[in-house]
Amino acid sequence: MEELGTVRHGRAVLSPRKLMLAMDNYFPSFNLTSQQDAEEAFSHLLSSLREELSEQYVPDRSYLADLTSPHHRIRIVNSSNGWSEWQRWLHSFLGPFDGIVGSILVCQSCSIQISLDFQLFHSLHLSPPISHNATIMEGCSLEDCLNHFLVAEHLENYCCSHCWHNAAIKYVSTVAEDKTDVEKLQSCTHDDSCDCKTLSSLQGLPWSNRFCRAFKQLSIARSPKILCIHLQRASANVSGQSVKLRGHLSFPLSLDLSLFMKSEVGIKNWEESLKFKLSKNQWENISSRTKIAKESERNTVALPDNNCLKASIGGPSLLENSGFADTIIGSMPALSNDKEVSTTPSKPRIYRLVSVVEHFGNVGSGHYMVYRRVTAKLGAEDPIALLESAIDQWFCISDSEVRSVSEKDVLNANASMLFYEKIVEH
Repeated sequence: MEELGTVRHGRAVLSPRKLMLAMDNYFPSFNLTSQQDAEEAFSHLLSSLREELSEQYVPDRSYLADLTSPHHRIRIVNSSNGWSEWQRWLHSFLGPFDGIVGSILVCQSCSIQISLDFQLFHSLHLSPPISHNATIMEGCSLEDCLNHFLVAEHLENYCCSHCWHNAAIKYVSTVAEDKTDVEKLQSCTHDDSCDCKTLSSLQGLPWSNRFCRAFKQLSIARSPKILCIHLQRASANVSGQSVKLRGHLSFPLSLDLSLFMKSEVGIKNWEESLKFKLSKNQWENISSRTKIAKESERNTVALPDNNCLKASIGGPSLLENSGFADTIIGSMPALSNDKEVSTTPSKPRIYRLVSVVEHFGNVGSGHYMVYRRVTAKLGAEDPIALLESAIDQWFCISDSEVRSVSEKDVLNANASMLFYEKIVEH
C-alpha cells in the first residue's frame, strides 16, 4: 500500500499482485485473481489493514475513558498478555473511511425514545429506486438516495411496551374491582422480564401493536474523512433471479454532507423530497417508506444530548476524546403534535468527488473501470508541480490503459461506487 501511494516524478507502472498476495493471508477464500465484487474487495482490504495495524498498537491504559483517548496509545511488540487490550482497542479504532450512523427508535404515540444505537460504517450502501425492466428510475440523483436512506420508517408490527401498559391500566381500571393489577402495571419497569400480559384481568386485552405508532430513522452521526458510497445495482426480478440495475444515477462533483447530518431526526415525507415527479405505481417498490403521511410531517425527534456520556464518566465526552469532535448529537425534546422542533443548522461538511468506479457486464461477470481525480500540489521548489497545480485532471483507468477524460465523461458514468474526500478548512 505504501508503494502504491508513493508520489513519483516520473511515470511508473505498478502491479497490484503483491497487494493481492498479502490479502490472501487474511482472506484465503477470497480469490482476487478471479472476478469479484469491487465493494467486497474494498471491504476485505480495509479489514486486512485494520487487523494488521491492530497487531502493532495497543493502549497503555485499561479504563474505557482512557482507552478511547488517542493520546494514550503506544507502539509495542505484540505479545500474548496484551491480547485482551488489543481486542478492546480494536473497537475504538477509527480510520479515514470510518463514519458512524445513529439509529433511533421512537414511539410517536407516547413520545418515548425506545432505543438509540450507533454503528460504525466504512461505506454507505444506497439502493436506487427502480422503475421497470430492472432500470434505475429516470432523473434519480445521489441526494435522492441519501434522503431515502435516512427517511423515517413506520414499523407496523412493533409494539410499544409503554403504550400497551398505559392501555392496560385504563382497561383494568374499568373492568376490574381489585386494584392490585393496576398497581402492578403502574410499577412495572417495562423490561424484557415483564409478565404483565399474564394477568388474569387482561385476558380481554390483546398484546398487540395497535396502541402505538413506532418510527425508526437513521442519521449520519459522524462524517468520515473519505466517504465511500456503494450504489447497489444488484437486484432480484419477479422470478427471483439476480439482475443488474441499468441506467444512470446523477451525482455531484461537490457534496455537502451536513444536509444529511442534522441533529434532528425528522419524520419527513419521502415523496415530497424528490426533485422530480413520480407516479404512485412507479414507487410501489418503496411504498413502505412513504407511508409516513402528512399528519406525521410536523413531528421531529432529535438524538439525545451527549451530556449523558459526560455524566457517565465525570469528564469530557467519550466522543470528544476519541476524535468524534464533528459528531452530530443534538438535544432530545419531547415529541409534540403541536410544535415543530427547531434546531441549529449543522456547519457545512463539504466533500469533493475524487474517484468513481463503473462496472460493465452483468451480475456474475464483467469489467471494472475507475475514474480518478489527480491534483498537483503547489511547490515552489518544483517548477513543474507549480505549473500543474492549476490543473485538476481526471483519468480513466482500465486495467493497464490510462487516459485523460473530461468532467463530463466522469459525470456520465453509471457509477457503482463513489469516493468523496472531505475538504478541510484551515
